[in-house]
Amino acid sequence: MVVSALLFAQSFAAKNEGKMTITGNVENAMLDYVMVVSVDNPEEVDTVRLSAKGAFEHQIDAQAPHIVAFVVPEPRTSFKIYAEAGTKAKLNVVVKNGDVADGVQYGAHEVKYKGDNQDCFNYLYEHDFFYPLVNKKYNQQTLSGMTFPEFKRELRADVDNLQAELQPVKNKTFTDMVKSDLELKYTTTLLRYSWVEKSENKDFSAWIENQERNTMKYLPVAQTYIKRLHKFSPEAGEPAFEVNFVKDLPRRFMNEKVYYAVANEHIVNVMEEGPANIDEVFAAYKKLYAGHESDIPEDIVMNYTVSRKKVQGKPVADFPLVTPEGSTVRFVNMKGKALYIDIWATWCGPCAAEQPYMNKLADHYKGSPDVEIVSVSIDADEAAWKKRLKTTTPEWTQYIARGGQNSEFCKRFNVMAIPRFLFIDRNGRIISLDAPRPSSENIIEYIDGKIKR
Repeated sequence: MVVSALLFAQSFAAKNEGKMTITGNVENAMLDYVMVVSVDNPEEVDTVRLSAKGAFEHQIDAQAPHIVAFVVPEPRTSFKIYAEAGTKAKLNVVVKNGDVADGVQYGAHEVKYKGDNQDCFNYLYEHDFFYPLVNKKYNQQTLSGMTFPEFKRELRADVDNLQAELQPVKNKTFTDMVKSDLELKYTTTLLRYSWVEKSENKDFSAWIENQERNTMKYLPVAQTYIKRLHKFSPEAGEPAFEVNFVKDLPRRFMNEKVYYAVANEHIVNVMEEGPANIDEVFAAYKKLYAGHESDIPEDIVMNYTVSRKKVQGKPVADFPLVTPEGSTVRFVNMKGKALYIDIWATWCGPCAAEQPYMNKLADHYKGSPDVEIVSVSIDADEAAWKKRLKTTTPEWTQYIARGGQNSEFCKRFNVMAIPRFLFIDRNGRIISLDAPRPSSENIIEYIDGKIKR
């Protein structure tokens, strides 16, 4: 009996080695499960079943210490937990209904945590506001009034304050992890300055030139670096520019994974513009994969197949849109004027930042016989769209593409991200599928120059 008990204890210990055990209860969840998601790798998701009374027990894989998100799917809310091998915690979670946005019921929560690394949990729970902070303080509108050195200095102070508040936390592994994460967030948040660059900012250029861009951890730096090179190149607009730019990508990175990831994003952006030499550009991109073309992502191949039918100068196929009053209009009946089309949604922050410039643009072309300014919402929640229109009362043409991001409109134009702006001539032919934003310095000169050709 003693031997059996010993073997059982050893077996139990081996089974639980490298795990964190969490138990507890979730009140008012609408579904019978919650999820535990790795913050570093969101594809690592554990589904945790709740009993009829909301009780749960789960073991988190913690071979290496890391931070996970405890997610209640509906009403949607979440908080973070520091997972370390051999630790235990009991959680009592009370969920409350919040707002409905884009068809999703959001919620709030209260959590009582008892167990190991209490101070780590308290820090995460009380300081999980980095992105709400930067979204409020460093959005497109505020950044447009700041120099890059000012932005850098103020953000550095915010990060230093968050790091200073780690001082009471005893677990050094945790504090080192959080400090490293905050430094990464500091770097990637500074990339936001590219949102407001109308011409090359020398201070920003000097900073980004000296940043790490050859590891996947800093992929956003590599992507922004390439976007800026492309945007501010003196050869931009030349017939061979896009082909040569793609050919040159491997020279700019030592890490093969990084330049493939950058090349994949770049070719998608180029295809959105619909250049007349799209076949040559895609051929140059394929050569980057010489010998292993099968590694080219399928969605990029499909995107190319669709995009090559929509290059500059080609006619746009008909599609339906809906007015605020509920009437359906078709593109075929909108010809006669060049259309500058703003694609947006109520949940899109950068879209909202463009609205003051849309107001100015619409006012400039009000009554124009040549140009019409149009906004197309891709909200899935039509009521949210109508509510926003009542609040903002825009004085230019408004439509919604029913079906949101799965609408015929979005599929027609490969809408993968917003805001995005289309420009179509008076005969329904493509001028640009990725036109300059209303906030662009020379937007009026761009529009007038295109319609006078």
